Amino acid sequence: MSFVVSYTTGGIVDRVRRVDGINSPVQVILPPHLFATYPRPYVKGFRLEMPAVPGVYPVEFTVPQEMELLSIEVGCTGYSDLDHWSFYINDQVICDTIYCKEVAQVKTLGAIKLAAGDRLRLEFSNDSGTSKVAWLDLNFATT
Repeated sequence: MSFVVSYTTGGIVDRVRRVDGINSPVQVILPPHLFATYPRPYVKGFRLEMPAVPGVYPVEFTVPQEMELLSIEVGCTGYSDLDHWSFYINDQVICDTIYCKEVAQVKTLGAIKLAAGDRLRLEFSNDSGTSKVAWLDLNFATT
């Protein structure tokens, strides 16, 4: 019976000389723009009813405290090939002209840092002019 022991040199462990010397291993090892740094999940859901009238129907949310936006989920009934949506943070386009599919869509965004007072907005374009209901879930990490 035999076994192999390997030690990878370099990197974080060699730089600080001991593992317990790392104050926050998650932040040191993982890129902060890709992974949440806050520990608690929080999901805010919205339901948007649209009449059989073509137009743009918005859903808005003001962030109550510092958070990280991880992903958004959008689904709707009676979708059409023409129907689409866009998502904005403080009027900056994050998701632009995303067409509806047969199943709800999840857009994973990494971990977008948000401050209290930031404005999130989904604009659903009901170009088909059919009545429908759309659902939006915003998935956050918070303190």
